[in-house]
Amino acid sequence: MDQLKVQHEIPATAPFTSLDVCGNYLVTCSDLNQLLVIYDLRQMKQTSVTQLYLPKHIKFLSRFTTKCCYVTRTGQFALVDVINPNTNAK
Repeated sequence: MDQLKVQHEIPATAPFTSLDVCGNYLVTCSDLNQLLVIYDLRQMKQTSVTQLYLPKHIKFLSRFTTKCCYVTRTGQFALVDVINPNTNAK
């Protein structure tokens, strides 16, 4: 009898409002503590935490596998590079 079992767990830093996966990266954003958290799925660990302004939704861009777009609660859009999240991607 086949059963599903948990292979790995990634602890969340806070309740998140949105998440997306592209390639080896998992990104989550939380409007509670206004954080963007980036996980490397190859190493199964958190690689970066970045403070965002009122994040609400996050989505990887299909043509740029290391860039994601997030939307704020006020409706503004911004791009973030997951390789170097502390610089704005333009």
